[in-house]
Amino acid sequence: MPSRIIADRLFGSADQEWFASVSGDRNPMHMDALAARRTMAGFPVVHGVHTLLWALDNLCRQQPPSQGIAGVKADFERMVYVGDHASLVLVRADGAGARLEATVNGITVMGVDVAYGSPGEAADTPIVGPVLQPARPLDLTFDQMTGISGTIPPPAAVRSLTDRFPFADRAMGAARLAGLACSSFLVGMVCPGLHSIYRNLNLATVAGLSDTFGFRVKYSDDDYKLVRIAVSGAGWAGSIDTFVRPSPCHTFAMVPSSSKLFRNGATSSRM
Repeated sequence: MPSRIIADRLFGSADQEWFASVSGDRNPMHMDALAARRTMAGFPVVHGVHTLLWALDNLCRQQPPSQGIAGVKADFERMVYVGDHASLVLVRADGAGARLEATVNGITVMGVDVAYGSPGEAADTPIVGPVLQPARPLDLTFDQMTGISGTIPPPAAVRSLTDRFPFADRAMGAARLAGLACSSFLVGMVCPGLHSIYRNLNLATVAGLSDTFGFRVKYSDDDYKLVRIAVSGAGWAGSIDTFVRPSPCHTFAMVPSSSKLFRNGATSSRM
């Protein structure tokens, strides 16, 4: 099957506010132009999980999975900026699954592999810990991140997610949509928190549909500022890779919103 564009859209400031209100992820890299200017991004960045949900919804609209979705792998390869026009390319689709790529100006910003099938068995030992629901992003040291665990409560506005992504809802269910939103809150608000980069996720659907989204840091590398997080709950089990980005620079130059080619040349993403 030749690759083809199945959807395109512009991510605007109203979309940012909507996803932040649903997920609770109000990391200033997404929401505050002045704060974002002082980061490696230089301009507000679209939540990566928002881009992923948009991609999954359009896949399920074009290719409804008769067996359901067994797993999702997503690599957030480059930053998508507020005001960018993104295209969704269906690279491959067959009975086993599909490959999607989101592009901006012809550059791949996200790759997604979806496996079709039935949910697996839930983990024998669920991840438990204190409920963490900070109103502001945590500013943790790298040592504080090591070994941290907890649970993220489901977002209150689940109905808003299912209304926005009805085809993904039919394929995965509202609880799993909420779980993906929880993963954005986890990375952007809890761990790594304030200085986070959401790099990728590798999640399988499981039969257990617990309300909360449990997490535990299972590996960290101070040299590469890598934090690998095991997650379980809301119908998912797997891992998320994140990076701790450099602290804000006080002399970072403003990147004009029209500088699309420059901005899309970034090599990593907090999404």
